[in-house]
Amino acid sequence: MKGRIFGGMSLVGSSGRKKGSVKFWKDNWGGNLALCNSFPSLYAFASSKEAWVVEFWDPSGEEGVWNPRFSRPLNDWEVEEVERLLLIIRGRRLIPLLEDRRLWKKTSNEIFSVKSLYNDLASRRVDQFPNGMI
Repeated sequence: MKGRIFGGMSLVGSSGRKKGSVKFWKDNWGGNLALCNSFPSLYAFASSKEAWVVEFWDPSGEEGVWNPRFSRPLNDWEVEEVERLLLIIRGRRLIPLLEDRRLWKKTSNEIFSVKSLYNDLASRRVDQFPNGMI
């Protein structure tokens, strides 16, 4: 499973139960925000708000599928929200024997360093800070 965290940081993992575990709704692994913030109406009736990512992954078939569960049947107007959710997470897959960890995508070895963060921030440098406006 891969997901965006901050800038170049990603979560990668398998079970969501090992050290560094990943919560389906509450951790930022499926986009720019945690899914509970991106889909508050779905989160409101999620069957398990504390579920691990692995609990909603079904490895059946060739590629596996996501199977988020809800505490009640969907209303017609909620089906589109579930479709949006599935579109966001459809490209993420669990890697069965890989322990959960964070990767820093701004370096070739995917290991975070202060220098790599500085270089990333410096590359986005904005013109001089407007001291006169303070």
